[in-house]
Amino acid sequence: HDSVVGTFSDRLMAGGIPFLSLGESLAMLDQPTVDRLRQALVASAPDRANLFNPSFDEIGVGVVRGASGFFVTAAFIESLRRQPSDEVRRTVLKAIDTARTGKGQPAIATLDEADIAADEIVSSLIAGDTPPSPAFFGSVRVQTMVGPEIEPLLPSIVKDDRDPAGKVGIAVAFAQTSEYPGGAYYVCAVFVAP
Repeated sequence: HDSVVGTFSDRLMAGGIPFLSLGESLAMLDQPTVDRLRQALVASAPDRANLFNPSFDEIGVGVVRGASGFFVTAAFIESLRRQPSDEVRRTVLKAIDTARTGKGQPAIATLDEADIAADEIVSSLIAGDTPPSPAFFGSVRVQTMVGPEIEPLLPSIVKDDRDPAGKVGIAVAFAQTSEYPGGAYYVCAVFVAP
């Protein structure tokens, strides 16, 4: 539903509220009784689906009196619990090390310069720009992932074992963008050959 300040998704994004999914139900009542509100919120299949969606864990309700009655909005979201970037970075590094040691390779070392390059790539991805190429390291492999939850992204960062990278730089940022209005983690790993 649109308003003068945009869609529900736009309003959540403007407020910096991360979410995985959302729903919105509208009703107009001549009298705002609990029974009439309940009837209005289950009158249509989409509104009923919002009300009984087990994924929605937060609700906001607004009531405004207008010339023709009361307007009620019930706004639902499935919360996205943000993790601190340094915690996500440690999770990514641990996943890389677990995959490497499982293949008989040593744990990977981090490289500050590669962290900086990864951070520049993440910033470019969030801005919608073409990421810079970190070619000054010599042979590198860049792995980027974007998604609202970190766990599903981990297999893609550890799946490629074509080169025995010696060091890695990792950058993580969380942002709400037009592609991910509810928010997403932007992760980059720059693998540097030994």
